[in-house]
Amino acid sequence: ILVRVALHPLSRASQRPMYKMQKLAPAVNKIREKYKSKKSKEAQQKMNVEIMELYKAHGANPITGCLPMFLQLPVFIGLYNAVAYSIELRQTHFLWITDLSLPDRLFPLGVHIGWPLEGYFNLLPVLMVLTMIVQQKMQPPPPDPQQQQQQKMMGYMVVIFGVLFYTVPSGLVLYFLTSSLLGIAEQKWV
Repeated sequence: ILVRVALHPLSRASQRPMYKMQKLAPAVNKIREKYKSKKSKEAQQKMNVEIMELYKAHGANPITGCLPMFLQLPVFIGLYNAVAYSIELRQTHFLWITDLSLPDRLFPLGVHIGWPLEGYFNLLPVLMVLTMIVQQKMQPPPPDPQQQQQQKMMGYMVVIFGVLFYTVPSGLVLYFLTSSLLGIAEQKWV
């Protein structure tokens, strides 16, 4: 919770441009319609200039939404290393989790299927994926078709995160689950 509170200004700074761009979507679509039949490179450049001028006039910048997210990466890398290699988390209990330095292992599956299942059902990665999907559904749809495609790709990435996080320490997955829940609350508030 403290990490999420400390990173709140960066999260807020990345969310505001997205909401501004969502409000400008009808105007952006009008500009795109205006240049739809014109396929020349010059017409496409004019269209992009008009869209950027519209964003600038209303204080919306698509790039400023991504920059704060990149600034958070060193914090996440440090947090991963702290949780993955922390001696203090070994044999530490939390709810049904018997060791925060290992996957949560809610119950044995009865068969050893191999990576990532390894014979146990881990509940935390499943809950994390579900909350991340809910959080992603709450984001406004981007006006640009290319950005819509990127948002769709992020939907697939959430499932890949679930597979990758299936065998990592439960303390780390618990952090991301809590962070996603707080992110949902933060998105509602912003």
